[in-house]
Amino acid sequence: EADTIEFVGHACALHSSDADFLNRSAQDLVARIQLYKHSFTAFPDLKSPFIYPLYGLGELPQAFARLASVYGGLYMLRRSVDGVVYEGGRAVGVTAEGVVARAKCVIGDPSYFPDKVKSSGRIVRAIGI
Repeated sequence: EADTIEFVGHACALHSSDADFLNRSAQDLVARIQLYKHSFTAFPDLKSPFIYPLYGLGELPQAFARLASVYGGLYMLRRSVDGVVYEGGRAVGVTAEGVVARAKCVIGDPSYFPDKVKSSGRIVRAIGI
């Protein structure tokens, strides 16, 4: 049935569009559903495959800052990003209020790279009961 196929593809396998899973092998779909199922057993007493911070969303940057510190990273607080530093067409760091922070890998919101990205669509996921 079409509704069941759509539910499994979007809600369990987390595909963003019908074209993502209708043209792929069943093995790929099963692997994605297994990942979803195994996410339930990752932590005891987990009622959802998604991890939500216990004390609110402020825990996310705190956890990132902690991991950055452990692995020698730099987490700059209360600084606005002025721009991305490029060398040979490759992003190698950011400038924040006159301070340059260099990195092997620069990850950021597309709004920081307006000349390097183009919008190709939007994703909205919701389950209504």
